Amino acid sequence: MAADPGAVDAAVIAVLRGDSELAALCPGGVFYGLASDGVENFVLIGRLTHEDNRDMQGTAYGETFLYLVKAVMPGTSSSNGVRPAALRIRTVLDGNATLAPEGYVLQRP
Repeated sequence: MAADPGAVDAAVIAVLRGDSELAALCPGGVFYGLASDGVENFVLIGRLTHEDNRDMQGTAYGETFLYLVKAVMPGTSSSNGVRPAALRIRTVLDGNATLAPEGYVLQRP
């Protein structure tokens, strides 16, 4: 049975929601696709692409996911806390071998 790509989405959401430093910077929460009305200072996640990787014989050997993860805060200046939040998002996700999508084995987070 093929793995569920939604499990990868859920793992990304879980690791971001589980980071206390990010929660302090973005107390509005972590949302996938669309945030709730009236929420400020939050993290928004969107899956930009998902594709099956295939070898020369057409056999799937892996999958590639590309996400846009951003801190959203009111104002026009990066000094309002969005830059530290963006850096924290990067720290949490880059090379994070603790991401554990059900049904998947990470090749390179």
